[in-house]
Amino acid sequence: MTESRQHAAEPDWQALHNNAARLVDNLDLVEIRTLRAEVELLDAAVADALDFTAPVTDLQVQSMRPSPDNLVFRFRHEDVFTDTDGNDGARILLEFGIAFECAEDMDDPSQEEVESFAVTTVLRIQQPYYREGVSSLLNRIGVGNMTVGLVRIPLPEVAPDPEPEPSPK
Repeated sequence: MTESRQHAAEPDWQALHNNAARLVDNLDLVEIRTLRAEVELLDAAVADALDFTAPVTDLQVQSMRPSPDNLVFRFRHEDVFTDTDGNDGARILLEFGIAFECAEDMDDPSQEEVESFAVTTVLRIQQPYYREGVSSLLNRIGVGNMTVGLVRIPLPEVAPDPEPEPSPK
């Protein structure tokens, strides 16, 4: 699976959570690794006035099953930070690898389950690493500190328990 999350339509979050549920129950996180970290100062004059509220410009997600025991995701973020006038100031490229171990009795996941798990679960797991990477790389080129916002993924709606039917007397 390789996909880009640029200006995607609002997904059906309930269906995504439902599709990911089996993997949530059968996978254990075993490793998170930074695979690539690059920063480029594009314009020093612009860099002093960067607007850090801009969304991620490009996020690509790839999954692979190197063995029956593992499921691995690769996240690639490429962001260009601009000033409020839209002038480019800095570019960051970050890639992370996230490995999970599969339960011994788990059947092969469907592509739909893997994609749903990536969006609802793995994206949240890698977010703190992305945030730290952006902050650290921008500090290294003297741009200053920034805060990357949270990933907003709505929780599934939980249907209320049905009212018990009155027992016959």
